[in-house]
Amino acid sequence: GWINLARASLMEGNFEDAALALDEADEQQPNYYKTNYFRGVRFKQLGRYDEAISRFRLVLESHPNDRVVLNDLGRTYYLDERLDLAIEPFLDVLAIDAEDLTAHYNLMLVYAAQGDELNSGLHRVRYERFKADEASQVVARKYRSSQPADNNEANAINVHYRPFSGSVRTDLPTSTEPVTCTIPLGQVTRTESARKDEPRPNATESSEALR
Repeated sequence: GWINLARASLMEGNFEDAALALDEADEQQPNYYKTNYFRGVRFKQLGRYDEAISRFRLVLESHPNDRVVLNDLGRTYYLDERLDLAIEPFLDVLAIDAEDLTAHYNLMLVYAAQGDELNSGLHRVRYERFKADEASQVVARKYRSSQPADNNEANAINVHYRPFSGSVRTDLPTSTEPVTCTIPLGQVTRTESARKDEPRPNATESSEALR
């Protein structure tokens, strides 16, 4: 649909085509939260921070616990050098998921920019603690290959299945209906310019997969 076309255009840095696709999405479903979200992403990538913040806040009115939108809001405040306002959205994320890498990473940067080395160091420690451990992934790979159900649950994006009653599952059922679950809005690969000397997490360290 038009939302996915806009998403792909943003990943390619094609802001004009993204805007056209989002206009079409608005025609089909006015004020749809995903359209507003990706308009916010587009504005953020273009450096139009006030407009991006307005869109992200609009999405949060209907989806107040969406970690991706909260992280994008905080990140936009940070890029706009509104550091005091950047902190709250990231703390809101950690109230939902205390191990969210994106929130810890950005709080590390925000506090460092404020000269608060103590809090910056605390979030650096947590970021380092929770980020992907490649060595442990190698160890876990053998177990996950023999346990499809656990492997499914360990994936960033998965469908939860109802377990069989009275027995232990060794693999995913083939005829069980999946349980619908809500997955937060996905982040788009950013084309925004990183600040000078700012470290960035690699792709494996992202806390949210592209949806």
